[in-house]
Amino acid sequence: MQSGSGECEAFVCLSSAGRSPVCSRGCDRAGDACENGLVCRAIVLDPPTLDAMRQRLQGRDDNRNGIDDFQEIASGLVDSLYCAPH
Repeated sequence: MQSGSGECEAFVCLSSAGRSPVCSRGCDRAGDACENGLVCRAIVLDPPTLDAMRQRLQGRDDNRNGIDDFQEIASGLVDSLYCAPH
């Protein structure tokens, strides 16, 4: 999977399994249908793993570079469920 802002503006640009990138957005429940034939699924990390990572790293700066460790590792990732191809 790759992600980045690209041409998606407020959405995230996702590309997985060698497919062409699609503009996506976060969603609430795995398995729910999204627009454009997409489905809500864990793309990066499942929600419990992301939450555990956030709790363990947020507010820390172990390498003293001035960047919150969670932000540095997760690169701003705030959710793990996204509308994506099946």
